[in-house]
Amino acid sequence: MTYDDESRAEDHATEIAGHLAAMIADPTYRREDVDEERLAEFSARRLAGQLAQLFDQVVSQGEERG
Repeated sequence: MTYDDESRAEDHATEIAGHLAAMIADPTYRREDVDEERLAEFSARRLAGQLAQLFDQVVSQGEERG
């Protein structure tokens, strides 16, 4: 399921509820159901890297000022 600014999550509430109910009814992990590449951007490693880049920018700007 995907949604964006035009097709918002609340427009898919019934479909989302159906998926959640199916997950609850059969709470098993199946590797083939998970797209790890799509999840990678939300991993702790990726988020830590983004924070590190932000901190580097802040430090760099501070050094330029003074």
